[in-house]
Amino acid sequence: MVDALQRNLYKEDVFEKLKQLKHKIAHSLRTPLTSVKGFAEILSASTNLTSDQLESVTIILRNETRLEEVVVEIERDLINFLESFKREE
Repeated sequence: MVDALQRNLYKEDVFEKLKQLKHKIAHSLRTPLTSVKGFAEILSASTNLTSDQLESVTIILRNETRLEEVVVEIERDLINFLESFKREE
C-alpha cells in the first residue's frame, strides 16, 4: 500500500513537471521567435533593402516558420505523452 502511494505521488510529480516543461517550451521559445518574426517582417517591408539583404530576411522568416513548426510538434508530442501518462493512473 505504501509502495502504491509512493508510486502515485511520484507519477503526479512527474506529470506536473512535464506540464511545466510544456509551458516553458511554449513561452521560452515562442516569445523570441515572435520577436524575430516581427522584426524580419518589418525589414522585409522596407523599400531600401539590397537583394542580398532581402534574401537574408527571407531566410530568417523561413527558418522562423520552421522553428515554430518544431515547437508545435514538441508541444503536441508532450500533450500526447501527458494524456497517455494520465490515462495510466
